Amino acid sequence: MKQSSMLKRILSVKRGEVARAKKGMPQGGVVEALASAPPTRAFREAILRRRPYEIHIIGEIKKASPSKGVFRAKVDIAGTAREFEDAGVSALSVLTDEKFFQGSLENLRLVKGASSLPVLRKDFIVDEYQLYQSRLSGADAVLLIVRLLPQRKLKEFVTLARNLSLGALVEVHTSAELKRALDAGADMIGVNTRDLSTFKTDFAVAKELRPRIPPDRAAVCASGIDSPRQIEVLRTLRYDAVLIGEALMRTRKPAQFVHELLHT
Repeated sequence: MKQSSMLKRILSVKRGEVARAKKGMPQGGVVEALASAPPTRAFREAILRRRPYEIHIIGEIKKASPSKGVFRAKVDIAGTAREFEDAGVSALSVLTDEKFFQGSLENLRLVKGASSLPVLRKDFIVDEYQLYQSRLSGADAVLLIVRLLPQRKLKEFVTLARNLSLGALVEVHTSAELKRALDAGADMIGVNTRDLSTFKTDFAVAKELRPRIPPDRAAVCASGIDSPRQIEVLRTLRYDAVLIGEALMRTRKPAQFVHELLHT
């Protein structure tokens, strides 16, 4: 698994963050607190295609990214969640990485409290502690990136997420990664058109991988999607949903933008 220097740096920082979080609240304490956690919202059901050419939008809330910089200098997290919901997205995604994406678990909690939609925690999950932490913080689903996890751990995380009533959106970029995701039991596949080794996007990946995803798995496409033409291609390919972050964060008229994507 080739990793860019940026990705290696992100993972190094992430492992340090997890270690500090465990000291602040050991895993046993998190598990104990989960006894009183409310039920999760059904993320997978919210994004499944119910008509042949239906497609859903997962609206992502993030302030910045390492490759694109800051999208919005000031973000009203709760207000943006309500704005996206009113615009017609079917689910929400929240970047919780602090150092590289200017996110936080508090942002996740704010979004969950401000919206009635199911919420995905998008982060670099490298330790089972983060799954328990996600559930306690209000996530309804988590992102698992195949490239970051050995197969045994990937399978364990998919199973643990299911046991915690969390959806698991398993991200792939190649046919080999897709096979690993399916072998691990993933029922939601996220096709990322961005290569984490180069951080470049290639829309052709969406076309290449979709026919290899079994019809009983939810199929989501992510990264670089910002036009009705792309949505039309993904709708024709029978993707259930698209995850859109940067384009939604940059627009000042999300309702108009979502309407144009879905109805143009």
